[in-house]
This record gives sequence, structure tokens and C-alpha cells, in this order.
Amino acid sequence: MSKVVSRSGLFARVAVSAAIIGAVTVATGVPSGAATATDSTLGIVLPVTVAAGGDLLTLDELTEAVAPGGRLAHFLELVEKYDVTVALDSRISASITALGDTAPADVLAWHTRMITEPNLVLLPWSNGDPLVLAADDDANRVTAEELAGASGVSAIDITGWLSESSLPADTAEVLSGLGYQRVLISDAVYSGERHVLSSAASARASAATAEGSTANISVTAASLAATGRNVPTWFALSPTQLDLGRAEALLRVLAHDESVTIEPVASLPVRELTNALPVVSFDGDAALAEAFTRFRKDRSISTMGEDSTVLLYPRIRALSALASTTRIAGFESRVTDFVATSIHAERAVSINPASAYTVLASQAAFPVTLINDHATPVTVNLQVRSTSGIVTVTDATQLVTIPGNSSTQVTVPLQVVSNGSAQLEMDLRTPEGVPLASVARFDITVAAQWEAMTLVSFSVVVVTILGLGVVRTVRRRRVAA
Repeated sequence: MSKVVSRSGLFARVAVSAAIIGAVTVATGVPSGAATATDSTLGIVLPVTVAAGGDLLTLDELTEAVAPGGRLAHFLELVEKYDVTVALDSRISASITALGDTAPADVLAWHTRMITEPNLVLLPWSNGDPLVLAADDDANRVTAEELAGASGVSAIDITGWLSESSLPADTAEVLSGLGYQRVLISDAVYSGERHVLSSAASARASAATAEGSTANISVTAASLAATGRNVPTWFALSPTQLDLGRAEALLRVLAHDESVTIEPVASLPVRELTNALPVVSFDGDAALAEAFTRFRKDRSISTMGEDSTVLLYPRIRALSALASTTRIAGFESRVTDFVATSIHAERAVSINPASAYTVLASQAAFPVTLINDHATPVTVNLQVRSTSGIVTVTDATQLVTIPGNSSTQVTVPLQVVSNGSAQLEMDLRTPEGVPLASVARFDITVAAQWEAMTLVSFSVVVVTILGLGVVRTVRRRRVAA
């Protein structure tokens, strides 16, 4: 079963990690006297994310990223040096947690220092947009509990970062009904009284800190500071193509500006969202609909697992990664990849191919091996049918439970009607009847007359041997007489 850790649970792990790796340095907040000489107030969200993906980060990937010069190591330097609000991709935390006792000390140290930051927001897996995940029909929307479980955190800790696209008019009702409690949102789609991210300031800062940007950092910092003098301004750096060197330069200029105070950015309670958010469509709606069609089957297939989350959570992770890239070029191709990986996961339960089979009797038990590459036992219906009338299947449907990461063998009873060639077609379905991608065809040759011929031949041989024995015995007795 996938591990779900609440914020308190993360801190419990921190205590253990700290005992292993030694003392941990925790960054402090804003100096107590910093606010007295300011006339500009800013709040900065720094997204600590990795490239969107549905798989856990590997040990090698994490080790390289936290090593000196690695991207995650650079993130930690910025977080501890500047008073930013950290938006942490839970894919990173889940990947480290999954390593368990095999996690290297430097990886544990990085995690410990990052999650003990005072201004920390836990994002869903790969920063998936909850509104995109909720764009499916009511029965198949991804709930906060499901997304949090797939992300390895508690539902009460997860904070969705809402994009400025595909916002339904009943956003508050939808998100609340799905169990989401807090979100990050910009003033482009929120017009209430609460303070939220400035869309204009975020765009300005993100443009200056993007890879390949030639924007003047000092000019950008001055512009942001000027905005914060009129009213406290919160902004977020875009996680897409974020150049950490340019981000550090911007943060350094703002930190050295004595007229600027950096304050924490607070997420918005879902209950305070208005129900009049604008609806903004995007070009990938058709592709997204294709992804949801596939995910609906993923959800149905997961019910065959003894622990359904073992099958469902990886697909939610992949969908969440997809939901974070709706505005990035190539979305349609990523949907194609999502569908392909889904079909591959579906084929983790399969029928083992067999060689040609010959039936020499009027009745036979055809052996079939079923394979389950999932980590949990699954229960499936094996359905068998003959393409020819010369063979009938007397038990066409069998309910079979296959252990996790293992295989099991079943037999299919056959009744022979006449001799010749035939083919058996087999497929697997969930107990509810949802077909799996595994379909197999087996060629069989029926030569049932050999059973009678063999019996007759054997009888003739036996009678002949007995006859010869009798003749030999009689001759010996005559000779003896």
C-alpha cells in the first residue's frame, strides 16, 4: 500500500533522520527589526519542483540532485538564504520516503532541512492542478484524499495551485466537495477580499527568471518593489523553465533593498473562493478528454486488486503530472504517452503464451498460466471460447486470484466432438466485466481417434503376448511328458 504521511508524520520522520545524520540547521525567519524601515511589502513563492512525471525519482536522480551543484541543492540554498514561501512538489518527498532505510544521509539531510522550513506549502504530485483533475464527470473526479494518497501526504496538508485555465463557475463547490481545503490562486481568477497572488507581478518575475531570459534583473526588482509600496504584493516564480541563477539574482537584489520586507504567502481556504470565477478554456480540451476516458478505465481496472490503491495511485500520479502541463507545448503528445503507459500497466496481468497443443482424447484439460506483475494480488475472470465446433469449452469462465508479482496455473476443460484443427481464444476481465488488454490465442490439434486406436493396439499386443506364452507353456509340457 502506498504510504500517506501527514505534515506531523513528516516531522516525525525528520526527528529520526536528524538522529541519523546529526545536527540540522534550520533557516530562521525575517529579522525582528526588518519591518521598521520598510515601505514595500512583498511575498514570494518559490516552487521547489522537478520535471513532471508519474514515476518516483530514482536513488541516482535524488543523489545527483542534492549533491553540490545539483538542482535540489541549489533550491535549498535559496530557501535557507532568502525569506521565500516554499511550494514543495510532493513527488520529491514521496520519492525520498519510498527509499526508506536505503536513503543516503545527504538525501535525508536535504529533506529534513527542506520540510522544516517555516513557510512551507505541500503541492500535489508534480504540482497537478486540482481543477484540471476535477474537469471529468462527477463520478470520476480525483478527490483530495486520492491525490494526497498518491502524493504520499495527508489530504489536510495538500495545497492545490490553481492555474488560470478551465475554471468552472462552481469551483468552490466542486473543490470543497472533493475534499480540498486550501489553494494557491491569483487575482486573474479571484476577485474576493482575501489577499492572493498578483498575476501581473508573477508574470513579470517569471519572465525575468526564465531560462534564456535577457530581462534586466535590477529593473524587474525595482518594478516589483514599487508595486509592493502601493499594496502588499504576492507573486510566484513559474516552475516552468525556472533559471535558478536568475532567480537567485532577483532574490538577492530584493533582499538587499532595505525598503522591502518579505512576508509569508498564505494559501486561500477553499471555502472563501467565490462561485463566480471566470471560465477559461484551453486548446487541449479534446486531448484532456481522451486522457480522462482512459483514466476512467484505469479506475475500473483498479478494483481487481486486493489493494486497489496499488493499481490506482500510479495512474493518478501520471494524470497529476499531465494536469500540470496543460499550458505547455506538446500537451497532445503527452496525452498519447499517458494512454500508452496506461495500456502497458493494464497488460501487467497477462496470459502466458504457450506452444502448440495436441489433444489425443475425447476430453482434455488445457493448461493456462496467468501472470500478475502488480505488487498486490488481483482477481480476474478468465474467459475461453473455441473458434471451431470440433472442440467445446465446458467451463468457459473461471474466477481466478493471482498472487502479487507471481503467476498461477489453471486448467480449461475441453470436450472433443471430432478431429481436426481448432483455436482457443482467451481474454481476462475484471470481476465487474471490464476487459483487460491481454488476449491470447492457442492453436490445438485434435486427434481423438488415437485414444481408441492406442487402446486396441495395446489390447492386441497384450493378447498376442499372452497367446505366445500359452503356446510356449504347452510345448514345454509336451516335451517334458
